Amino acid sequence: MSNFELETTQALEVLKLFGGGNINYGVKVVADIVGRDVATIHKWKYPRSKGGTGGYVPTHALTKLKKVARLEGVLITPEHLYPEFYV
Repeated sequence: MSNFELETTQALEVLKLFGGGNINYGVKVVADIVGRDVATIHKWKYPRSKGGTGGYVPTHALTKLKKVARLEGVLITPEHLYPEFYV
């Protein structure tokens, strides 16, 4: 049995949510919603040391995603936004 923890981040949770469980599909959907290139959205998953956001969704994008979620009936919970507290 391996001894590791599966790390999740805000970005991964939001991408899974908008992708119906599929992170790569979520990247495409979120890119369309926020009007950014998919490469930019992929960077949300990278650590800051590698040019990413450290696993966080930028505020400007999160605001748009929350609006779309509300209009489309997608429930964004605290577990999606703050997964480190619910592991």
